[in-house]
Order: sequence, then C-alpha cells, then structure tokens
Amino acid sequence: MQELWARVLAGEVEKPGSTSVMTLGVLRNLDQRTAQLFKRLCSMAVSLSVPEGHCLDHRLVSFGGNFSGNSFQGFGIRFTDLLDLSEHGLIISELKTQSDYRVCIGLPGNLVPGRQLPPPFMFQGQRWVLIRDGEWDFEKEFWVPGSALTKAGRELSKVVELEPVPKYAEALKGYFAEKGLDMVQV
Repeated sequence: MQELWARVLAGEVEKPGSTSVMTLGVLRNLDQRTAQLFKRLCSMAVSLSVPEGHCLDHRLVSFGGNFSGNSFQGFGIRFTDLLDLSEHGLIISELKTQSDYRVCIGLPGNLVPGRQLPPPFMFQGQRWVLIRDGEWDFEKEFWVPGSALTKAGRELSKVVELEPVPKYAEALKGYFAEKGLDMVQV
C-alpha cells in the first residue's frame, strides 16, 4: 500500500492534477488484500487507448464465461473478489460489459516492416495487435466482454507493478484464436 501511495504521489509531483480527488479517495479506503486483488486484475487486463493516451477501455476479458460461476477462479480471482473490487470503486458494478476492439485487427501484411500496423491494445505492459489471415469484415464490430475498470481503477492501474500470469496469457491468446485471430506482440 505504501508503494502504491508513493507512486501516485510521485505522479502528482511530476504532473500535478494527474490523479483525481475521487481516485485518491478510493486509494485511501483500500486495504492490503484488495490492493493485491487489484494488482492481480491489472496484470490480466487489456486496455485500448487513443494515440493521445486517453484510455478508451480497460478490462479483464471474460472469455464469455459466467461471472457468477467463478470463471476467473483458476487465475486467482473469485466472483466474491470481483464484488469486493466493485465495492471499492475499482471496477464498474455491472460486471459483464463489452467494448469494440475491431480497430486492433489487421492482416498479415500489416506485420511487414514499413507497413502501418493497426492501433495496438496493451496487455502485460506490451503492445499487441490481432492478426486475421483470410476474410474479415473490418466494418463489423468485434466485441470483447469482461469487467471494465472505473475511472479511478484506470488511473490507479498506471502505477501498479504488473506480475506475470502465464496461464491467463495463454487463455487470452486461445480466446482470440477461437475467434480466428492471432494475438501478436508488436
């Protein structure tokens, strides 16, 4: 908790006003257990931002699972943990929402040096795109379901030190593969 506070305060010194008063209130009310759960969630979440850095979406992808059925338990987060994170104002209370990630989809030709890549999404502090080999309707939405972070959660996620979660990373790649997309680091 001290480390989290230190990072938030360092960010405020570097760029005053970068953390909202609401986020500081959320941070003030966090206990150690909830902070650890949030670190775990952030380590598994994907995010989509515009080039100016504004976050459009930040979520824990559900792979279409049933939230009330403990679909994340195998990754260290139980349904009751999601409720706790929601009560602390870190994820939105509607646990299953979705966001359109079609802008992250490209063709294999996009990976050739000198060709423009589709806008990437972030996972584990790395940039990723989704590559489709073959036919794809780029006008059609590509909805990614899951639990979205609140504004306070998005602000705090910037200072969380991510931990590797290889089992979840493989499940995420498998989820996209089932949709006919390869998750490629760029």
